[in-house]
Amino acid sequence: MTRLQEESKAGKYRAFRSMYSSVVGAITTDVAAMVIPLDDHMVHRGHSVFDTAVLINGCVKNLSSSLLNILLQLVM
Repeated sequence: MTRLQEESKAGKYRAFRSMYSSVVGAITTDVAAMVIPLDDHMVHRGHSVFDTAVLINGCVKNLSSSLLNILLQLVM
């Protein structure tokens, strides 16, 4: 954990912006907290819906297609 924090401060993980961490129960920007427990059902059983969104000036680009993608995955 300490190594990840040090490497993050040095700028090694600039591409990692944020993720939801079930460990801390919130969205985190701390690279050292971006871990997924081995027993997390989201990962090893596929109990989740995934999508990405592009933010430009605080607005979601192509929001309708992102929402449609999420809804289609929920139906499956």
